[in-house]
Amino acid sequence: MSNTCFTTYKVTGKKKDVTKLYKTIKRLAGRKTPLVPNGWYDARLWLGCLVKALGGDPNKIYCRGTITFYEMDDVLTFNTETAWAEMAETRHFIESCFPGMKIYYQEEESGCERFYTNDTEGQFFNDRYYLDGFEDSEYFETLTEAAMYVKDIVRHEVEANFKAIEKALNDYMEEHEEEDDLYYYFHEFQVVSD
Repeated sequence: MSNTCFTTYKVTGKKKDVTKLYKTIKRLAGRKTPLVPNGWYDARLWLGCLVKALGGDPNKIYCRGTITFYEMDDVLTFNTETAWAEMAETRHFIESCFPGMKIYYQEEESGCERFYTNDTEGQFFNDRYYLDGFEDSEYFETLTEAAMYVKDIVRHEVEANFKAIEKALNDYMEEHEEEDDLYYYFHEFQVVSD
């Protein structure tokens, strides 16, 4: 069984192209049956259906996942749940259908420690750190913000660097090992150019 990867996308480009992509997704969601038969739980929004609707072959483009949310504001935003990782091949295919389109993403897959974004400037995804905790999760732009937050958990000063924050959380979990549900995992989003 695969690990689920949660990815949020922000689509920029010519307004008519972004609108066309949005309307294509909306049209697929409104169908009674999926454009392409598949085994996904919301089969109408399987990424293979989107690939097919844009003129591609879902048997040749890796598209193992489904769109779970979409909306159009200033930009098109959509979320996916996929197997193991962000579907880069599908994203590249969509961009190739609309010259000048750029799709920014933020990917989260805890099982394989995949935390990536291609938003190098932080235009849409400016969080660079993520704390996954047993009661809630939190995103941070800086290590200073993260250290201040973790200080409230561990009840002592925490240096604003990744290893110090991770150590403080690990020490805290060790001190409270009798609490079965207690966990904290601190992650850094790697910024990639793709």
